Amino acid sequence: MDITPQTMVLKMVSYIEVKEGYQTYLHSADGSIITYSLLPSKEALELAQQSCKDAGWRFTNATSIVKTFRKQSR
Repeated sequence: MDITPQTMVLKMVSYIEVKEGYQTYLHSADGSIITYSLLPSKEALELAQQSCKDAGWRFTNATSIVKTFRKQSR
């Protein structure tokens, strides 16, 4: 099976911690980012993380890098 960017469209999810819970983002093969879902609790985040892992997706915490970028932009 030939895996190309066209056949492997979405394989990574990142999330950041926000006041309301955890905001998730889908990353496509072409580099675009799609705001996906707001998870209200740590339990919901852990369930999503396990589902992604089971499906072979990468699941990344982007909270610290976003905080760093925000500090640098001030």
